[in-house]
Amino acid sequence: EAYVDHQRLTPLVKRMESLKFGTGKPAAEPEVGTAMATEPVAAHGRLGNPAWAMPRVIRACGAEARPGYKTMQAHEFKDEPEVLEAKVKLLASLIRKSKACVAYTGAGISTASGIRDYATKASDSKGVPRRKVS
Repeated sequence: EAYVDHQRLTPLVKRMESLKFGTGKPAAEPEVGTAMATEPVAAHGRLGNPAWAMPRVIRACGAEARPGYKTMQAHEFKDEPEVLEAKVKLLASLIRKSKACVAYTGAGISTASGIRDYATKASDSKGVPRRKVS
């Protein structure tokens, strides 16, 4: 049932619901090494370059990433080194230009730093192993 019953809003409401809850169709498990199957803006952000290489699958995992929300599998992806470097340079530029900066991040910021997260589903995760801090 739509939130608002109006013919012009119906496609938008359906799109919003599919983004939040998924389409109900499980995606085929990708092969390790294949490119992420999405639009470049979803992988690189609005300021990213659509010509950048897409992140590649480094671990395929059939478990749901966030059960109860968008039906999405918990695969792990990794950017090509030159794309990651370009993203870091873009971020640094934005920080330098800002008058105030707030970072609203997800689990990826911690896992890339070696902090294990609660959401990693793959038993053989490529996340950086925990380092002993003395």
